[in-house]
Amino acid sequence: RAAEEIKRTYPQQVIGIEGHTSSDPVAGGSWQNNHQLSIAEALAVYDVLVSQGRYSPAQFVVVGHGAAHPVFSNATPAGKRRNARVELVVYPETAANKQ
Repeated sequence: RAAEEIKRTYPQQVIGIEGHTSSDPVAGGSWQNNHQLSIAEALAVYDVLVSQGRYSPAQFVVVGHGAAHPVFSNATPAGKRRNARVELVVYPETAANKQ
C-alpha cells in the first residue's frame, strides 16, 4: 500500500529503497556483513516493485546502510527488530532528470 501511495503522490520522483539492519553480526547465509544484508533486502523490495510493473527501474536508487543508522536502541531485541527495515525515501529529483 505504501508503494501505491508513493506512486500516486510522486509519480516522477526518484525513490530510494534503503535497507537497514540491527547491529547483530550476520550469522550464516550468503552475506559477509550487515551492509551486504541490507543491500540484499533493499534489492528484494526493488525486484518486487519492478516485477509487478508499478515502477520503471530508472526511478529507483538502491542503498544499503547496514547498521549505521539505527532509529531505536540495539540494546534490546525489540529495538533490533525495529532497526531491521527497508525504507522508501522520496528524493527531490525526478526520474526524467536522472541520467
